[in-house]
Amino acid sequence: MTPNQVENWIQYSDCVFNDVTHKTNRYGMALSLFVGFDNKCHNILLAQALLVDESLESHVWMFNQIIKSTGVYPAVILTDADPAVDAAVRQVFQLTYPIHCAYHITQNLHKNLRKILGVNYQKFLEDFYKCRNSLAEDAFQQQFDMLIRNYPNAQTYLEFLYKSKLYWAHCFTSFRFTGGMIASFRVESVNASLKRLLYNSNVTLCDLAKEIHRLLDIQDKDNEYRFWQLAIPSIKSQKKTNFLFTKIDQCLEEFLTPTIGSRRIHR
Repeated sequence: MTPNQVENWIQYSDCVFNDVTHKTNRYGMALSLFVGFDNKCHNILLAQALLVDESLESHVWMFNQIIKSTGVYPAVILTDADPAVDAAVRQVFQLTYPIHCAYHITQNLHKNLRKILGVNYQKFLEDFYKCRNSLAEDAFQQQFDMLIRNYPNAQTYLEFLYKSKLYWAHCFTSFRFTGGMIASFRVESVNASLKRLLYNSNVTLCDLAKEIHRLLDIQDKDNEYRFWQLAIPSIKSQKKTNFLFTKIDQCLEEFLTPTIGSRRIHR
């Protein structure tokens, strides 16, 4: 973590998104990214780690390094429901509430139940989403029991999923701050941005580190630009929005008709 990332983690770790991306270096090491968002809802790359594998030990080491660097536990962490990550969160981030990404849950449903349920699968998805989105715990339980009765072939996997209901059912997670997000798309977008900077997936770790810092520089420049915008005096009158070029505006007002001038101002 860079010094700026440490500061951002301390300030913006109310909700953190974590995901692992592959094919970023020639050694096959997994790149784990932690992404948050600021008070303008802009993505922030809070931390990154290279892991030799995705074992419990690797994730525990990674989480411990973050705590050592910042001393701050995230309030909420949204993950892809990997059992090793869940176990590491419980072991290290004891003050953190884990939430499972809705997109990854759906992907796992496709993988485990599409073939088993066959033509009934689409109807099952509708019923499952209705169950997941229940606002009250009693309603959730009733809907889940109906899923078991109506789709007995899916019972084994549904009972497995039920064990982690606190992490994905809306009646439990809705009381946690996530900025309205229920999926890890924020970290996926940072993954995509990073891979656009990499010229291929066979780069060295040094080259990967350079591109990560390049991404951080882009992020810092965007923040500086926003701060510059905020530093510009605001205009009370919206009739003349282009206050940087007042003399040009005066010339345009002299030679343009009012109708054309008004269109220019609104644009």
